[in-house]
Amino acid sequence: MKPTERDKFLKELISYSEGQVNISLFTLEEEKEHKKPLVLRYSYTIDNLITLTPDEVLFHTAGLFAPTSLKDFRVESEERNNPIKVYGDEEYVKEIVVQYPTTWAMSKLPESVTIENQFGTLQMQATNNGHTLNVTQRRFLKRNSAPKEKIAELAKLTGSKTSTVLPTLMFKRNQ
Repeated sequence: MKPTERDKFLKELISYSEGQVNISLFTLEEEKEHKKPLVLRYSYTIDNLITLTPDEVLFHTAGLFAPTSLKDFRVESEERNNPIKVYGDEEYVKEIVVQYPTTWAMSKLPESVTIENQFGTLQMQATNNGHTLNVTQRRFLKRNSAPKEKIAELAKLTGSKTSTVLPTLMFKRNQ
């Protein structure tokens, strides 16, 4: 792919749905080893995601904590005509780092989550070290077939309604 095509492809994989995404690092591993999993690693930044009030700071995540792209994944069973097919095992790891000023304090740390069902597992863990929030999501989908009515189970691991999605993070301003 040309670099512009690659960047467009990578941006479609990102779960964030608003604002300008700037990809700062990209590596492709095992590209020539067809029997090994293809690994895409990239880092990106998104600016201007906050609303400041006199006492609080609201960080609008708009899908940043979703386990998959919100644009491309349809989970509504009534709109689905075909059975569910996961063609192969898939592992997805997302590491989110939010650095915030020393004058802010996180109101509530996101809770750790583990979801497991017939389609696989989804885990999210968050730690707050100083003024850096670190969140790791690990999703493993198993090769599987299921009727379309089971889409809600798959959505628990991949959809925008999963419990790992955080619409807003709140910080208190220390003055």
